[in-house]
Amino acid sequence: MAKDRMDVIREFIEKRFPIDLEDKDITPYEDAFTHSSFNLEGSTPGNNERLAFLGDAVLKLILSEEFYRRFPTDSKGDLTIRKAGIENNETLADIAEKLGVEEFLLLGADKTKSVRVMAGVFEALIGAIYLDFGFDETRKVLIDLLGDKLDKEIEPNHKGMLQEYFQKQGIGIPQYIVVSEGDIESDSRFEVIVRIQGRELGRGAGQNIQRAEKNAAKDAIDKGAIEL
Repeated sequence: MAKDRMDVIREFIEKRFPIDLEDKDITPYEDAFTHSSFNLEGSTPGNNERLAFLGDAVLKLILSEEFYRRFPTDSKGDLTIRKAGIENNETLADIAEKLGVEEFLLLGADKTKSVRVMAGVFEALIGAIYLDFGFDETRKVLIDLLGDKLDKEIEPNHKGMLQEYFQKQGIGIPQYIVVSEGDIESDSRFEVIVRIQGRELGRGAGQNIQRAEKNAAKDAIDKGAIEL
């Protein structure tokens, strides 16, 4: 007899994570694989939006605590960069893909797999595990899964941090505008401002536009443009 979807999902979760789902309700885990676009078609009563919301919060807390304990001499800014290097959509989507979650992903007919969709599945799985097993067990699962990613030296991506924050807030994408151009030999040849919805967040200078944009994004973050 062919196994139903719930049984296959149970086996998948137990194989990928060191947890025992015997006597557990598998519905939250099925929901974790279900995008809201599939739900809109009336195919299933649940989706992963609420679980992803919870999982995102749990993930942030676990990473914050782990980095706080693991790197006692790091500044707040250094810890933030480390956390951002893991909690970004690209890294979470990569983890989800390596776990093989795509096999169970349910999407609406007009929706395609994207980095954000895959990251959402991973966050939702963390949320489901947290509901069943609590903080300490979820922390063990996540730390084991991340492995040496936690010790990796990460180059700060201020532009990415800024963009992802405002996209998650539903505000839009920051705009970078060259406001002045100086001597071609100057290290500050270009001056750029970054703004959102017409409001200036920061400014920076550099020998090329790309460097000036990066410095502007860093300036915006240093000034508290986003919640770290």
